[in-house]
Amino acid sequence: MACRRGAKYAGASDEELMLWFYGCDDRAFDELWECRLSNRLKGFVVSKIDKRIDKREDVKDIVSEVSFKIVQTKHHLSARFNPQRGNLRSWVAGIASNEIANHFRKRNQSSSFNELTKLEEDDEYEFPEISETMLADKSDEERKAIIRDAVQRLEEPSRTIVMLLFWRDFTEKEISEELGIPLATVHRRLKHDLDHLKKMLER
Repeated sequence: MACRRGAKYAGASDEELMLWFYGCDDRAFDELWECRLSNRLKGFVVSKIDKRIDKREDVKDIVSEVSFKIVQTKHHLSARFNPQRGNLRSWVAGIASNEIANHFRKRNQSSSFNELTKLEEDDEYEFPEISETMLADKSDEERKAIIRDAVQRLEEPSRTIVMLLFWRDFTEKEISEELGIPLATVHRRLKHDLDHLKKMLER
């Protein structure tokens, strides 16, 4: 994407853009991510996983997770970037390193598709049964893309709750603490949202 958002953004530092994003300037994050960080981050991830298999899909998944995690810091003051502690690119590299480790830890525990449905503790939850949905005849990568699209169409906080559960292996208690909402609310929404996802995938 062409980076033509004006001199205000072009002349700003990475750190300034991130702070403007925290101040609800979404265009600042577009400039930061699309024009500065995304390609550099891809190169960083490639350098870290060069000897791993399926590098292209691994890089795509990891970069997507890093982007999601960075955006989520906007809603959690304790997790936000703090320029007094260092520069932004070092902060992003730290997040990426953690996501790389998490990505391959999950991969070692299960297949590429099963890692999306693995739970750490709350084993009463299962992702919609594949044989009963439109995913039955799809490849693993097609399934992942369809599931991600369906999850993205959920409203907040449902989308974040489901992503934390299945993509990050959070337990209900951890989701409650992360989002600052009652445990009972997390439990109730998960029951409702997984049923809703199943209906979405059956269409």
